[in-house]
Order: sequence, then structure tokens, then C-alpha cells
Amino acid sequence: MSIDVATLHRRRWWQTGDDQLPEEWDVSADVSDLDVCPPGLRHVGDLAVVVADLRREPVLLDAAVLGAWASDFIESVVADPRDGRLRPDLDDRIGAGPPRIVIVRHGALVDAWRGHGLARPLLANALGFFALMARLAVCHVGQPGPGPTREASAATDRARLTALLDDVGFRPWTDDIYVADLRGADLVAAREEAPRHRER
Repeated sequence: MSIDVATLHRRRWWQTGDDQLPEEWDVSADVSDLDVCPPGLRHVGDLAVVVADLRREPVLLDAAVLGAWASDFIESVVADPRDGRLRPDLDDRIGAGPPRIVIVRHGALVDAWRGHGLARPLLANALGFFALMARLAVCHVGQPGPGPTREASAATDRARLTALLDDVGFRPWTDDIYVADLRGADLVAAREEAPRHRER
């Protein structure tokens, strides 16, 4: 079975491509059209990211695309927006690369494809696509909401997500924010990992 990964760059009609505005990207994973697949199971999962240039002064409208947490993170870790240089304590953890950042906004496998070892290699493969255009990736891990049932469920989801992020090379920056070197050894190894065979 082969899984195809497709990337789509969404931009406003008036964007020229050289204005350093945040770029919205969607990644879709689907069973190849060349493979036999039961109806309704061809789509495997999705990932939504934003690629932001670190060589510009932040503006208020950025938060609408990046999210408030990502805007705050960028502002806190960029030492000099003229060249996109990072603070030394983060710069030392990230290898060389273009002064851009990939913000992971959302990602999920469809229910039928969960539990088959696909999350790690597919996430790593998707992020690997952006390694030529950015230096690091960042992901926000939400805190559990109020209420014992919701807290228990959210805590389980959080534990699974942080374990996945750790497997592909993300490391905690704060309690809620994880960062990854897009050329890091863990991410490269995860991209090369073959997913477990799915029994039909």
C-alpha cells in the first residue's frame, strides 16, 4: 500500500509571494489511486501549517494567521528581526537554515487510520517538505479544560501528542510550546521509517 502526500499553498489573490507575509499550507495524506482501497478509507489525514519569515517586524494582523501564541513566541525568540537571528538559548538548539519558522496549527489522522503507526512517519514526512524553506518548527500543546471528565480526556490526548512530538524530534520550550530542528536527526530518522502494515 502506498500513501501519497500532497501539499497545497493557499494565499490571498493580492499576495505577490515576495512580501514576507505568513504562508498558509495544507498537507493531505491519501492512499494512492494505484492501490485498491475500500470506499471511504482513501483519505488518511491532514496537517495545516503556517510558514512565517523571521526577518520582519511583527504586525497586528499576523496573529489572525499565525495565532496569538505563535506571534508571541516569535516575538520572544527573535533577537533581531532584521536578519531573523534567534536568541542564543534557542539558536544553540537549532541547526543552520533559512530564517523562517513552520507553525503547526492542526493535524489529525482519520479515525479508521489511527493505531497503525502512521502518525510518526507522516508527520515527519510532511515537516520534511518544509526543511528547505525553514529552519525550525513549533507546536502548541493545549492545557486541559475545566471539569474532571474533560480534564482526564484532554490529559490523555496531551500525553499522546507530546509523545508523538518527542518521537519526531520536538523538544519542550515551555510547558505548552515544543520546538524542532527541521534538519534534526530524529526528524530525519522518522521520515525514513516505514509505517506498520495495515491489515484489511
